[in-house]
Amino acid sequence: MNHLQQPPVDECFPCNLKYEAIFRHLVLLQGEKYTFKTQNNRYLLFLLSGKIKINLNEYKNQLILREEMVFVSKNSDCQIELQEDCDLLLLRYSNSLIPNTHLLSESFYQLKSQITYECKGIPIKPEMKSFISQLLFYLNAGINSRYLHEIKQIELYLIFKYFYSKEEVVRLFYHSIGQEPEFTDAVLSNYKNSKTAKELAAKLGYGEKTFRKIFKYNFGTTPYRWMQQQIAREIQFKLFDKRIPLKEIMFDFGFTDSSHFNVYCKRNFGHPPSFIRNQMRNIPLQPIATKPKPIK
Repeated sequence: MNHLQQPPVDECFPCNLKYEAIFRHLVLLQGEKYTFKTQNNRYLLFLLSGKIKINLNEYKNQLILREEMVFVSKNSDCQIELQEDCDLLLLRYSNSLIPNTHLLSESFYQLKSQITYECKGIPIKPEMKSFISQLLFYLNAGINSRYLHEIKQIELYLIFKYFYSKEEVVRLFYHSIGQEPEFTDAVLSNYKNSKTAKELAAKLGYGEKTFRKIFKYNFGTTPYRWMQQQIAREIQFKLFDKRIPLKEIMFDFGFTDSSHFNVYCKRNFGHPPSFIRNQMRNIPLQPIATKPKPIK
């Protein structure tokens, strides 16, 4: 069975559920590469067996091992390459119970300020293994009800609450933890379609002064500085992908000539773009013969 071709979710209950969450069981082969569509979604990836290499934003060629999980936040640049045949469970969700109230409390936000994020897998504990085993039993039996996906996500929330430490939760959901989750989510959903902080504030219905205050409270920096950091992160991610011509990157980000682009890269990354592309990789990406397959 090709697990990428999982059947549509059944609407078998007359319920009006608020959240959207889809679990998928995937069996993938060594050497395959996939990209994640994260504009409106977040992902939790549970690696049940095998080994993958992940490129997540500015973190390149990070290894995720069997019985580890990793989180991909909204509007991230993410690609995985399978180092071995892999068996994995993937949760895709938009507005969600994960992380929920207890994950977004002030104590979690304060702990986040004390932690430096590392793109590493978090262990799948025995309680999580039991949860995954039961869920796979349902999915493999052909039970693909939307109601099942929703209630299993609630159960997953409880596992994080009672069987994982605060530090483990913060390290996993680092990029989705803020003081006000609805505001944080709105920013992540709209910033790529906004040229300036003023435009982003208008889209979210705030005046500039109020927006700056709320933004600083949630992100710990100014809207302008944060948006510039996101642009730099995206440029860096594209520079590492040798399939993308430098001229295309320049055009996409509004640089009028190569000299301005060189100055930008030297200022933000310490080196010109050609040096970054050819020299700044610990482990170079393998050439990709075909376009990576999107995971929806």
